[in-house]
Amino acid sequence: GNRNFIGEGSKNVTILGSDNYVGARLENVVIINSNNQSVYNSNTTIIDGKVYYNWTHVDATANYTTSDREVVSCDASTGAFTVTLPTKSADTWVSIKKTDSSANAITITTPDATNIDGAISITLTTRYEAVDLYCSNKVWLIR
Repeated sequence: GNRNFIGEGSKNVTILGSDNYVGARLENVVIINSNNQSVYNSNTTIIDGKVYYNWTHVDATANYTTSDREVVSCDASTGAFTVTLPTKSADTWVSIKKTDSSANAITITTPDATNIDGAISITLTTRYEAVDLYCSNKVWLIR
């Protein structure tokens, strides 16, 4: 393509299109059959103008701070713990699930005391209980 910009330090970037922008220090970006796209997050794929984000799976057994587009499987069989959401930013998604059958709770909080659907925290107490969360850059919402 023509007039594509790839920021300094970015790697594993593939572009088939024109007038696309990829920010600095990003990894694993693919833009296919798309023009005029801007990418600011690693692990992003855009095909025919539609964005596909790659999700990462994490197993947590103790206090954990999530990142954007993570699926967090929480095993609290050895004790209750807290999962902290990432700092607010636009278009951030996180999925959290309690996987064990113990009475130990998983508490979900934010790093800056931002409410989650009007609550200061969310608690998962039963096996297979899960929550999908979205941040619009202003608030965290349960999906």
